[in-house]
Amino acid sequence: MNANIVIGLLVILTVSVSVSMFCIFLRLTDIEVDLANIASELKIANNKK
Repeated sequence: MNANIVIGLLVILTVSVSVSMFCIFLRLTDIEVDLANIASELKIANNKK
């Protein structure tokens, strides 16, 4: 195999992994925000009873 091909594959792999990790991080922060919103809505619902 050519060295340039190997380097190109490594670069593509690194970029795709970092992008997927970034997307997972964004989803986790979104999930935390959603959980906080759900918790506050449940508190409001309990206070109304």
